[in-house]
Amino acid sequence: MENNLPRSVVFPVDLEYNHKNYRPFICVCNFENYNNYREIEKYLHVDEEEYFNKLKFKKRINSYLLGRYSAKKAISALLNNINLNDICILNGIFNEPIVKVNSFSPMVSITHAKNIGASVGYFHECPMGIDVEQIDSSFNEFLKEHTTNSEMALIKNTSINLTDGLFIIWAAKESISKTIKTGFLSPIDIFEIDEIIFKNIYFICNYKNFPMFSSINFIIYSYVFSLTYPNKLSIKTDIYNMIKKINVFMY
Repeated sequence: MENNLPRSVVFPVDLEYNHKNYRPFICVCNFENYNNYREIEKYLHVDEEEYFNKLKFKKRINSYLLGRYSAKKAISALLNNINLNDICILNGIFNEPIVKVNSFSPMVSITHAKNIGASVGYFHECPMGIDVEQIDSSFNEFLKEHTTNSEMALIKNTSINLTDGLFIIWAAKESISKTIKTGFLSPIDIFEIDEIIFKNIYFICNYKNFPMFSSINFIIYSYVFSLTYPNKLSIKTDIYNMIKKINVFMY
């Protein structure tokens, strides 16, 4: 039944560079009960079903469905609401998502945390990445091990508490690792943050070794979101309204 579908919000992010417009789409979804997960199975492509049927553990089954649903919704919006069943998302050699859909060649970045899934669908000329993390101070010591002294200094110099700062930096690193399609197969320190700019309700992170990219980072309740984009692009979408849409949707 359609009313068993998870709640979701889908919206565009309008970007511009050299008089050319780009319009990736973001989807954030919230799986609130068992029926939400089961309902999504009918939207799997036949090739996705083959992989899905081999999954044995509940946590992996649920995360797979979370990711695939948010990704398909983002890609569908990118391609003028194409049918979700026509979209096939497989894994590449580095476990990155590979999209197959008719004659189109869209790309997607996928993330999930607990019962929240998020994706950004885009075309290869405008590479992007997205990450969401549930903030939990019990992971502070682990995150400190993967945070440089310079990054710790950035946290201290910014109006954020230690836990939020650690998770913002971690999410920003995850986000760019997905943008360049390697994930954390590369040494984490290569994604070092060398600047955090506070913008009232969100933060811009810039990268020491990837100066061509920046990320928008914001916290909603107990989750931190990070969206990486090429910083040559001007963001035409109102970021405050973008955050508000997700905020209103989540609770």
